[in-house]
Amino acid sequence: MLDVSATGCKISLAGNLQSKLQAGQIHELCARLPFDSITIAVDVRHVSHDQNLDVTVCGLRFHRLDGPTQRNIERFVYQLQREARRDQAAERGVGNPLEA
Repeated sequence: MLDVSATGCKISLAGNLQSKLQAGQIHELCARLPFDSITIAVDVRHVSHDQNLDVTVCGLRFHRLDGPTQRNIERFVYQLQREARRDQAAERGVGNPLEA
């Protein structure tokens, strides 16, 4: 997984899968989060192949999430955002911004 938000994610897959993955298709995605594993339906939004790296990059939108799964994804995204802010503060030599 390259990127994740509350509404979708971007993933990379080995090989050229452009003929198998097309915008508008619904697929099942299994993901292991730090506190839970989830299996969800995703809507393929865009697909591109990088020939140099031989990877296919896909933009996916989460499809028909139930409440508990949506909350788990949001919890994971918020955790990543907090860690990123903490890392940025450490790089600038500032104390923990969450302690203020």
